[in-house]
Amino acid sequence: MRKKIVILTRNRQTTVPKEICDALGVREGARFLVEAREGRVVLTPIPSLEDLAGSWAGVTTPAAMKAKLDRLREDWR
Repeated sequence: MRKKIVILTRNRQTTVPKEICDALGVREGARFLVEAREGRVVLTPIPSLEDLAGSWAGVTTPAAMKAKLDRLREDWR
């Protein structure tokens, strides 16, 4: 993959080049985990629910997943 130079704006924003987004399958509105690792800024795409659709097929049911999510939401309150 090619490397690109980007600029950090005064608002701490930058742009991920189109060819890198295309190569990684990253679309507008994507979310990233941002971390500092060994003196580098690392952006890791976080898959959306749509990207994960079907990944739990045969492992659980939608009702069981909803129940688990409801329990997790309660724990955060």
